[in-house]
Amino acid sequence: MSHPALRLAAQLLACCALLVGGVTCGEPAPAAQPSTDSFAVSDTASGPDSTPLDVGAAQDGAGAAAPDLAALTDAAAAAPAADGGAVAPDVPGFDCPGACAGFAVCGEPVSPGLCTSLCATPATSAAAQACLKTLDDCGLWTACMVAAGEPKKLKLLEFDSGPPGTGWRDLAGDFTVPTTAGDWTYSEQFDGHGSCVCLFVGKGLFKTQTGADYLWKLWTDAGPKDLQELLKRSPATTHWFFAAYLDADGKDNAAAYVNDMRLRFDAAMEKMAPLEKAKWLQRLHFVTTRAPRQGDPPGPQTLGGWLGKLTGTRTPAAFAIDRTQHVRQVGLLSVVGSTKLFLQHLAFEARYYDYEWTRAAAFPEQGMKIVTLYDKKKVGDETFDFALPAKEELAGYDTLEVDVAQDCDAHDIKNCFEWDYHAHLRVVERPTDPADAATPATCQVEAKGDPPVAAATQACTCITPRQETVARLKTCVVLQGAVQAKPAEGDKPAQEAKPAVVGWSKCGCQEYPRIFRWITTYHREGRWIAATPLGRYHLGNGGTVRFQFKGSYPYTTTLKLRFRKTGAPVPTAIVPLFSGGGWGPGYNAKYQPTSFAVPASVKKVELHADVTGHGFGDLANCAEFCNHTHHFTIKPAGDPAGAKTWVRDNPWVGNFYGCAEQVDVGTVPNQFGTWTLGRGGWCPGLDVKPSVWDVTAQAKPGTKATVSYQGLFQGKEYVAQPGQGGGFGAYIDMDSWIALYE
Repeated sequence: MSHPALRLAAQLLACCALLVGGVTCGEPAPAAQPSTDSFAVSDTASGPDSTPLDVGAAQDGAGAAAPDLAALTDAAAAAPAADGGAVAPDVPGFDCPGACAGFAVCGEPVSPGLCTSLCATPATSAAAQACLKTLDDCGLWTACMVAAGEPKKLKLLEFDSGPPGTGWRDLAGDFTVPTTAGDWTYSEQFDGHGSCVCLFVGKGLFKTQTGADYLWKLWTDAGPKDLQELLKRSPATTHWFFAAYLDADGKDNAAAYVNDMRLRFDAAMEKMAPLEKAKWLQRLHFVTTRAPRQGDPPGPQTLGGWLGKLTGTRTPAAFAIDRTQHVRQVGLLSVVGSTKLFLQHLAFEARYYDYEWTRAAAFPEQGMKIVTLYDKKKVGDETFDFALPAKEELAGYDTLEVDVAQDCDAHDIKNCFEWDYHAHLRVVERPTDPADAATPATCQVEAKGDPPVAAATQACTCITPRQETVARLKTCVVLQGAVQAKPAEGDKPAQEAKPAVVGWSKCGCQEYPRIFRWITTYHREGRWIAATPLGRYHLGNGGTVRFQFKGSYPYTTTLKLRFRKTGAPVPTAIVPLFSGGGWGPGYNAKYQPTSFAVPASVKKVELHADVTGHGFGDLANCAEFCNHTHHFTIKPAGDPAGAKTWVRDNPWVGNFYGCAEQVDVGTVPNQFGTWTLGRGGWCPGLDVKPSVWDVTAQAKPGTKATVSYQGLFQGKEYVAQPGQGGGFGAYIDMDSWIALYE
């Protein structure tokens, strides 16, 4: 049962007016295919690991218009009765089995049993009964019943009709695409709940570094398991679009390629629960008109509007539109060391857009003091002084968040940087004397011999980030080594012997544990935001502070400090504990227990541990890819039985998708390296998240406590296990401290 497109609109209006049980509308006709909506794309104009080939001419395709099915459900539920009064759609005694039996000819995905369940269940009965009373078209009825089972959500955002663009991060414009289920218009479907991802195909358009046809291989490698995983990993609100270009030789196989993908999705969803399948069919869109490539002449035979302009300008292999209506680039859809491509990895892009939405809600920019340290500055590593607001102003905020973004020129992956490296923001002391420098002077350097001559020291002072003046030392050092005499040689004159230059070092101002730490991406942009109690403690007194920024690469960097009022306690003291070191035999020998006093005024005591492992190559692949564990024991003074141990471990180690599955907490997806692999406390493209434990029960106010630490592997001291070879240099990168709150 289906109707010609031109007759459909008037017929639906008539149907919505006839809400009496048993009344049908329209004339019987062959069944229409279920609606299949979705949109998302990833771009590789230079391609992930690929090189664009020449592009050719364009051809055409067309699609029929289709109504807004979600709106139809709402209209059917709210339509007036024939007598002019309002209808109570959930009619007592409504014959659900009888009404559903009339639609048995429609077949899956909405079976008579599922229809009866939707009709009789209180949460869905009103909408489902409205579908049964107003429709006799299989395609429309199926879509209506699916919408009844998943009521339309309230809009989170209105469509922005402002000036669109085709650059990465530009505002996406409106577009309509003809699909196998009818026309789909972005502005009508946009609600802020989900993103759109679009994948294109065409032979010979992109090459991998090994010479393979990237896009064709990505499309054809997508077997049932890959497509099942795509849907399994994807947010249920994502719209997926599948479209095609002309092949590089100018042939138009778009219709065949897209129909082939539709059939493969049908096969992949064959065993899916009927309602789940029906919901996905509303979000999978198979575009029946081919997309123009760069260089194609415009015309009615290809997609037009904003989408046609984008593909005609960029010819992406894939691209996406995020939940805030902005155009996004997609990364590499493969894994290092494998020739297989994974269409399912597109799901990580959609999940990351959901994470960005959640992050924006968790870290709003209203009602706070924002201090911008860098505003889109191209910077790698730098130490600099910055004047913060006064202590009196910062006293109104109890929380500090660090917000750092590392962007690439034009937001394009081809302009990003290659490797995953350590990155951090640290605060350090600055010398009281602004002209502090190592200057030659009379002093005694430690001499060889027995006994050695002690080096001289000289007092100096530094200013802490909390604006306290602390005593430090300068040390007598060799500033320049001795030069031995050399006789003349050829046209080179003789060189006189010169003694070593000895003088005072710079004042020994100290560094502090990093207030924020992250790992750079493999060849993609990233942004990371997190609260830092340690930073709030160090920066809470305002004034001029010396920062040490390590970005590793000269990304275009935006760095902000966000002071907020959240009701969180503010640390009043910090007790530094243990740092890391080489991971091997004797690792624990250098760690001695540390005692600290807890003032009676303290209300809460926390233990913080920021621990990651690096280096690998032995059989255990320690410390990057092994589960090293870090044990912190706090013993109350005079109460050995009251000791308790807290352990930081690395449960993601050994999971091939251990870091990929952390996209939901901020890992940048589809990087150009081994980004998916679970690691020892960190992921490429993710901020390092310290462990925090409340230890007040062991470090009671008005008492003393002792902290001890050891790092173990499989419950014992780590010993390298040779046999695998290659690049072993294991070490633990660690900061740990006690935070006291009054």
